[in-house]
Amino acid sequence: MKNPYEWLAAAINNHTWAVAGVAVAIFILALFGLSMVTMETGDDTYLDKTTPRGALLSHYKDTYGSDAIILIYEADSVRSSDILRYIDNLQEDLRNERYVTEVMGVVDLLKQANGGTLPSSKAEIDAIIAQAPPELIEQMMPSDLITLSSIILDPGVSMDAQKQILGNIESAIRISSPPPGLSVSVSGGPAFAKEMGDEIGAQIGVLILAAMLLMVLAVSFLFSHVRYRLLPVAIVAVGLIMTFGFMGLFGIPISMVVVGAFPVLIGIGIDYAIQFHARFDEEIRNST
Repeated sequence: MKNPYEWLAAAINNHTWAVAGVAVAIFILALFGLSMVTMETGDDTYLDKTTPRGALLSHYKDTYGSDAIILIYEADSVRSSDILRYIDNLQEDLRNERYVTEVMGVVDLLKQANGGTLPSSKAEIDAIIAQAPPELIEQMMPSDLITLSSIILDPGVSMDAQKQILGNIESAIRISSPPPGLSVSVSGGPAFAKEMGDEIGAQIGVLILAAMLLMVLAVSFLFSHVRYRLLPVAIVAVGLIMTFGFMGLFGIPISMVVVGAFPVLIGIGIDYAIQFHARFDEEIRNST
């Protein structure tokens, strides 16, 4: 039986351009896959749901676990009737969003104490807040400069659905025309997970670029006497592009596990690339 490596060598020698065309096509396909790479965070990236404990924890989270998105309102005085009216209107809009169980804020406390309507004067607002339990006011309005709204999501909402909800909330805030001097920011677990995923995805690109530049410097300095000294770096670059490209094509997300394995991938890649370079240089010398 013919050795597979002998068959591959014969194919490369006898059909060089055809093999090169296939390799280029695969590389272009991997480049297309780079645009499909996604980032995934959360315990789903390391939780094995096929085990009894993993399945039990996943079922518990889907049944009882719910996340909350926090809206932070900042102004010179959040007790202003215009600001509170804006918060009330925004909360009413967000209650109609899919996967939203409840929206709570200080305006709900004010309306409950005022017969279902929002107080129109600052004196009434101050009087209701003064009579409310201090610990409740501390949670909803930590100071006269900040107040919060809690958006409780349905149990078991997926990360993709949470990202969609965050996008809808940000769009609602953007088109809601906040009063002058009021800033609205989005916080909470889902917002943190989304921002962390975006930041990790951006930093991976910086990390890859820095690693490639350092490899270029190291190879140029240590192998300055060798022909095609940058060949190992090119091999590693192609390997990285194909690795992440096919991850995107097959729907494999980048997780913290993948980020942790990234240095090992580069280390093994440059090791084999240098060995290939040495063998390639040896073959050139033997053939001349």
